[in-house]
Amino acid sequence: MYRRDLSSPTAVWESLGLTGVRLWSVFAYRVDDFRFFIFAGASPAFTLADTVLVYRWGSHDGRWIPCDSGMIRRSFGVIAMHGVAERRLLYAGGPGSIGDAVYKYEDGSWKTIYEGQAPHPLITSLYVDPQSEIVFAGGGTFIMAPFLARSTNKDRDWKRIPSADRWWFSGSVSDVVAAPDSARTIYVGTSGVLEVTRDDGVTWYTLLEEQGNFLSIAIDRVNPNRIYVGYDSLDNCKLLETIDKGKTWFVVRPLEQKKRITSMVLDPMKVGTLYVATRGDGVLRYQSMLVNVEGRSSMPNSFHLSQNYPNPFNSMTTIELHREGNNELVPLEIYDLLGRKIRTVIGSDINHRFHWYRWDGRDELGKDVPSGVYLYRAQIADQSRTRALMLLR
Repeated sequence: MYRRDLSSPTAVWESLGLTGVRLWSVFAYRVDDFRFFIFAGASPAFTLADTVLVYRWGSHDGRWIPCDSGMIRRSFGVIAMHGVAERRLLYAGGPGSIGDAVYKYEDGSWKTIYEGQAPHPLITSLYVDPQSEIVFAGGGTFIMAPFLARSTNKDRDWKRIPSADRWWFSGSVSDVVAAPDSARTIYVGTSGVLEVTRDDGVTWYTLLEEQGNFLSIAIDRVNPNRIYVGYDSLDNCKLLETIDKGKTWFVVRPLEQKKRITSMVLDPMKVGTLYVATRGDGVLRYQSMLVNVEGRSSMPNSFHLSQNYPNPFNSMTTIELHREGNNELVPLEIYDLLGRKIRTVIGSDINHRFHWYRWDGRDELGKDVPSGVYLYRAQIADQSRTRALMLLR
């Protein structure tokens, strides 16, 4: 396991340990304002008496410890892991009683929240929508049929999502991602096709079709029209980008043969900056240079206002705003349900495009407001976004 401070141009990669351990997945988890954990999903070497499925590294002590309490220890290991770091949500796909199961990390151990039925799925991809907290699980079965499921009540209830007929014998779902502006719009990468549904799986549309594997997908949360896809075949590996939700695709980075893209992540602080992990070519940084038909990378006043977290809250809640255009700090206004303005919150300008607000449940006079539902609103030029939050005393 390695890490690097990408905000510093002079930083180098440093080893965090776990040398010799085969790792499938990794996720950073915020404990509080001062500490964080790194979770690593492993493939145990049972023949060498290695049975650990998940390791945890703490920023406060700098050491790895086994952290798979509650999981069933069998072969394959923890291939998929995803969550929402700011809300302390973490899920993993790992061995269950009949196939793979979806686990949730709570209070130092893992709890089974979903277990697929026969024919025994292998979960290879997980995605948690940061707004709705809906969990998506994708993979394949032992009869070479793809598998896709989602939670319907945060993570308490689950249902299978119907797959397209052409998915059969495609192996498995390599990656699944929901659109930032609608959890009913789901992008799925499999062997041979990249597909999207906008009605929860009732109808599927093919965006790309090639003789290879669409291994990874990343969607820009500020501009959901911009999507990145990692593609791999026996003689062709490449990074593709679209700025119109898949109508037109561009090969923005060809890779050498067999140096496949294994995962991708967008920089939350720099719009259009993508980090790409490859097998054999290290970690690459890509800065999008594509523009839309208007000749701009996006509308200058476009922005995304996130759902507050935690929600409901008692003493303090956090709200994030991602924007394009200039670096003007945007105020956030809090209203009650009668339309009366309760408070104007001035956020922190982290990097000119990422604003962070914290509200303590008080009005302009510093008095606690009563429990209830409140609205928060941001406006840039002629565009506005409004969301609801709940305060519980």
